[in-house]
Amino acid sequence: MGLLDEDRHPPSWLADYGAIEADVDGLAEFADSLAAEVTGHYARHVEQVFTDLLPEGSAGVTGVADAAADPDTFPELAGFLGTHGIAARDTAYLMHFYQTATGAVATAAATVSARYRDVDALAAARLADVEAALDRVSPDA
Repeated sequence: MGLLDEDRHPPSWLADYGAIEADVDGLAEFADSLAAEVTGHYARHVEQVFTDLLPEGSAGVTGVADAAADPDTFPELAGFLGTHGIAARDTAYLMHFYQTATGAVATAAATVSARYRDVDALAAARLADVEAALDRVSPDA
């Protein structure tokens, strides 16, 4: 099976760009460092922060929430607590998904660096290969 035409020639809008050189060892180091940071530091704190931020958890306003149980008594406080709960929930979920996505980037970087360790393979690397590595670790895949 031969190379596709687009693999041999860059798109016309890229014709005047120079070659992109990648440091595969640097990419492997980046992958290792990022994975260590996510699993060794960030992940240790996410569960506690997630629990604290969830409205069902200890969000720091439980006593006040009881006083505002009747929105007719203090509608401004009830509105604030509702908005606060939504913001806390969204923040907790973003932290969780950040951990997942950052771990996926580390995995993709490790995959690309391992696959293109030698010079000949590095010369054959294409953007599609990087995108395919990211697709394999994407939470939506």
